[in-house]
Amino acid sequence: MYTVSSAYTCLVKQLRGTQQVIFYLLWKATAFPNVLITAWRVLIDRIPTREALVRRGVQMESTVCSLCRTKEESSQHFFIECVYAQRV
Repeated sequence: MYTVSSAYTCLVKQLRGTQQVIFYLLWKATAFPNVLITAWRVLIDRIPTREALVRRGVQMESTVCSLCRTKEESSQHFFIECVYAQRV
């Protein structure tokens, strides 16, 4: 019988070492579901940044960050490196 719990268990078995620990800690954290889902999407690089959209075939004029206009807009840049995003 399929359950969400059985699917999660199956997926966790495929993870190794650090990944498994990170995902375990993420889903056991006490936070709003939308925060947890956003964190999970960042970890698996599924945030629709300009760089990710171009990689998926979306036509864009530029992949430069729309906030700081200095580097390519990737998940890492947007959530960690961008000086404007850090202010938030």
